[in-house]
Amino acid sequence: MYNKTSIQLRHIKSGSVLGLYYDYNYYAYCKSPITEHTEVCCNGSEDLWKFKHIKLENHQGYLKSNDIINLSIAKSFLRSHDVQFTIGNDTFQEVVCHSERLGGNDEWRIELISQD
Repeated sequence: MYNKTSIQLRHIKSGSVLGLYYDYNYYAYCKSPITEHTEVCCNGSEDLWKFKHIKLENHQGYLKSNDIINLSIAKSFLRSHDVQFTIGNDTFQEVVCHSERLGGNDEWRIELISQD
């Protein structure tokens, strides 16, 4: 069944897989220096995400474009928010994982793309 399936999230430009990095020296996931939430990175030690549809409908066992889902990994949920950080001259939006109450910043819309 689809909701027991794990998926990988791949960054299109770099080809890197999005995940969490577990620091075995500290026995913990790396934390964001800005928000103290769990840091999401490319090529982490854990990269298999589980997903759950937001609306309880018959999804016929697959994801399709415009479905809205929550993504989780290691008992945490993927969140986007307005916190930004700068590396050199480039500004980035922080994406983290958390175990707090779910809200609108935890909802992700599926966009299926073809790889021609």
